[in-house]
Amino acid sequence: MEYQISRYSTTAVEVDIDVPKWTKIPKHPSPIELIGLLFTLRRRCNRFQVLENGERQLVEEQEISKVPLCDHQFPVEIFNGDSSSLFQYLCCSFENYESKIDAEVVASVLIEQWIEIRNQVNSRSRDKVFSMTVNLTITDVVLQYVVGEDGSTFGGEDHRVVPACDKALKKMLKRLEMREEDERVCVICLDEVGKKKNGRIGLEMPCLHVFHGKCIENWFKNSHCCPICRFEMPISSDLDEDS
Repeated sequence: MEYQISRYSTTAVEVDIDVPKWTKIPKHPSPIELIGLLFTLRRRCNRFQVLENGERQLVEEQEISKVPLCDHQFPVEIFNGDSSSLFQYLCCSFENYESKIDAEVVASVLIEQWIEIRNQVNSRSRDKVFSMTVNLTITDVVLQYVVGEDGSTFGGEDHRVVPACDKALKKMLKRLEMREEDERVCVICLDEVGKKKNGRIGLEMPCLHVFHGKCIENWFKNSHCCPICRFEMPISSDLDEDS
């Protein structure tokens, strides 16, 4: 049996916060002045076989590596405002992984986490530095499609290896601000579309199927069809013929 391989990546942001369990509240707590961030990077690979009906069957899950990425200390004021300043710092830290790690998402998650716990931390801390461990997980998803003797997939036309046209994507994909209570699942990363903690923007296709923005953008680098219904987006040659 012959396979055709398609690969794309999704990024899941996990923030682990180590909050000390104080037995007594200090009479004179020390307000936090610096926030320390220790980043670790985990690489995983999930391999799927795509069946003739379009369903995906998990073949293998593999953890490739987990290594320290970087560590920084930032003034607490950066976490009390908008995420733009922290975003700029993180862009420099993640420059070697720019296409893999969305610094804007990471910055938003960190600020949300800090705002949620800052009153408790400031009222009980004995130190001026508060440290958070940030675990970043990059998952490479490998899809295997059965290829027939004529070189086609799914018994006919090959929809998987021709990427969609970038210009068409910008015009045809509709941005949606997802709400936390939205229970729809992005079939690419298998996570809930409306999970606010991931800070993701949903994109709606003309066929009305919704995915995480980063997920569907990466998908269309290797395909021009909807992962659910196979609705075809324009490819570069389509636009050339129309012009």
